[in-house]
Amino acid sequence: SPNTGSSSTISSCSITTPEIRNAGECSDEEREKGESGNGSSGMGNFDICKQIPDAELKGKCTTCTGSDNTGIWTAVGCIRADAGSIVQAIMTVGLTVAGGVALLMFLAASFMLSTSQGEPKRTSDAKEMVTSAIIGLIFIVFSVAILQFIGVDILKIPGFGG
Repeated sequence: SPNTGSSSTISSCSITTPEIRNAGECSDEEREKGESGNGSSGMGNFDICKQIPDAELKGKCTTCTGSDNTGIWTAVGCIRADAGSIVQAIMTVGLTVAGGVALLMFLAASFMLSTSQGEPKRTSDAKEMVTSAIIGLIFIVFSVAILQFIGVDILKIPGFGG
């Protein structure tokens, strides 16, 4: 019967993806050997750095994961496996999301203001939204300063400050 999926050859048998069900081609021992990555099929440990097409990012990924496996390459970059790096990554992502929300509020308010056609209710709603976005940005800036003070000066979290 014709196969429509992909397969990997292990010595004399064929390991197939779940789309293809050719269970009779391999013995249980050969199948376990192939699925564990110890066979000759080339199905070893997955290396995420090989999936990155950009040479510069691939180099950063390789440096991050390295032979000592001290880091994890993620969508936000390299996160080292220590408390300071994890806290820094969480802070970076959180502040980026908060800044993005403030930007979206500015855009929504400007759209409301430009389409209000002088209607006092919609104009005041747009002004309130801009005010709320500015207050939110001020809170973001002060929260960074407060967290820096608490994290570095009081708790002395390693890697938290500069």
